Amino acid sequence: MPALKAILATIDEVDEKYRDLYTERSGKWEFTGVEGLKTQADVDRLQAGSVRERTDHKATKDALKVANDKLALWGDLVPDDVTAKLEKLETYETGDKVPELAKNFEATVKSRVDQVLAGKVLAETTKLTRELNETKTKLGESERSVGDYLTRENTRTVHDAIRAEATKAKVLPEAVPDLLLVASQDLKLVDGKVVTEDGRDPAAVMEDYKTKRPYFWPQAQGAGGRGGMGGGLDVGDNPFRRDVWNQTKIGQLVKSDPTRAAKLAEQAGVPKNQDGTFKYHVMPAAPTK
Repeated sequence: MPALKAILATIDEVDEKYRDLYTERSGKWEFTGVEGLKTQADVDRLQAGSVRERTDHKATKDALKVANDKLALWGDLVPDDVTAKLEKLETYETGDKVPELAKNFEATVKSRVDQVLAGKVLAETTKLTRELNETKTKLGESERSVGDYLTRENTRTVHDAIRAEATKAKVLPEAVPDLLLVASQDLKLVDGKVVTEDGRDPAAVMEDYKTKRPYFWPQAQGAGGRGGMGGGLDVGDNPFRRDVWNQTKIGQLVKSDPTRAAKLAEQAGVPKNQDGTFKYHVMPAAPTK
């Protein structure tokens, strides 16, 4: 199954069952399936804002340079004293005092403007950096959530295919949980199809299990339809015991005498499924010392 894209040109690019995870924005479809998620378009807008801020800062510095050039003839005047000193400047004689005043005034104004600009740029940069890091974190969480969702969907699709084929093959209802555990190891979802690594479908796998795992079927089915093996079956002490575990005899016993098989399995400590049936393919745990 293809990965879900963050932005689509058209909604037709994604399978219909995932279309409710997208929202149309500015003529495109953006992934909004996780609450609070900032999409790639949001990240792009934040980055564009950062670029615009740097551009505006450069324009301001260029304008300041022009202003500084025009202030070159002012001396050491400070902004609060400009008006008073300009009135007095009319009484000064032409000489060295005016250039000195202009020099100091320029330095004061430039220093103050630089401080204001530096503080503003630092605050905006810090804010944008924090928002960008938060967005990256949420994107990572979204990717993990989507991955978990797809895994669950894939597992559900495989299990549905196994159950459907088990019904057709008349597998014992109480054996379906064990069948799901076993068949899920062989069957996977590949390009939308439930198949084995060598390309076999669930029907072919089920036919194979009739020989290898006949205890999934009633006595009259599986392994060539052999029945009536219970009367003379030699099961020894208990084929379910860990020290004498015999999968072949277990399969025969489950087919021929399910009641006796359940009793012996319980005596040996064979684990059970959630519905109370025994996991006949699982060896009992070793006794604790």
